[in-house]
Amino acid sequence: MLILHFSDIHFRKSEISTAQDPNFHLRSELVRDVVRQSQLLGAPDAIIISGDIAFAGDQDEFEFATEWLRTLCDACGSSMQSVFVVPGNHDVVRELADQDLVQLIHGQIKRASDPTAEIAKYLGNPAVSRLLYQSLDNFNQFAFQFLCDLLPPERTRATRDLQLNDGSTLRLWGLNTAVVSSRHDRAGELFVDRASLQITREAGVVNLVVAHHHLSWLRQNAELADHLNDVAPVQIFGHIHTNRIDMNRDFMRLTASAAHPDRREAGWEPGYNFLEVSVVGEPEARKLHLKAHVRVWQTAPGGFQAKMDRDSSVFEHYVDLD
Repeated sequence: MLILHFSDIHFRKSEISTAQDPNFHLRSELVRDVVRQSQLLGAPDAIIISGDIAFAGDQDEFEFATEWLRTLCDACGSSMQSVFVVPGNHDVVRELADQDLVQLIHGQIKRASDPTAEIAKYLGNPAVSRLLYQSLDNFNQFAFQFLCDLLPPERTRATRDLQLNDGSTLRLWGLNTAVVSSRHDRAGELFVDRASLQITREAGVVNLVVAHHHLSWLRQNAELADHLNDVAPVQIFGHIHTNRIDMNRDFMRLTASAAHPDRREAGWEPGYNFLEVSVVGEPEARKLHLKAHVRVWQTAPGGFQAKMDRDSSVFEHYVDLD
């Protein structure tokens, strides 16, 4: 199983399809590198985007993203049916999220002694859940074509099953960390809903969880980390624009570079990832074999290169399975 992973593409309406697009060359080089890597590793079985596809949640930005993904899929031998997306804070239409009534609901959640239960209460009210999710309407229209759209209260996370090499299942779980996202976002002041803390273990199933915001941005960071570390051998995050690979006994946690970081950011380093996933070993001693290929931009000479794990161009890890 080969997974191609992007995060934080930030298609900006004022730039895309113009001669002044500052990321046109970078995107071209990214596609060229994906094609070269696909020739070495094979065509991606899944393309995961961990949020911030758009810059301002604008419909035109999502339409551009659709066409860019179609070009990318054609180039690397994959298909649009392989795409799996979750929302990020830039996929929110902030003019809607910043409305007084919506901010009143956000404030109630943030001040609650049990914010998770408070979110569940609001999601159970059709009028209020509509207010919470209306800022994601454009994202949902985009995500619908990949069967990743969200419809509260029952469908607040996206799922998809893929088949691993031994016939077992790789189950993708896409979480929504932008439930209360707006212009007022602060680290430690965002939340996931109750369903995100109810991912189950199942015989013959390997869970892979995708979320936009890194755990450090969530009020429930300790609770969610404990849950994911128990149930999800593969965890993928975005948002912080810094690539990190954490390899623990029970999981690999991959935090992504931004495909289009702001050029004014310190340590500007665009990047993306390939992740190879397979099951090895006898039935009574199965292991999940993970190989992360982290690709980062190098300047002068320009091009995407492998990020090194000491003397290896691959971050390789094994996790015991049932």
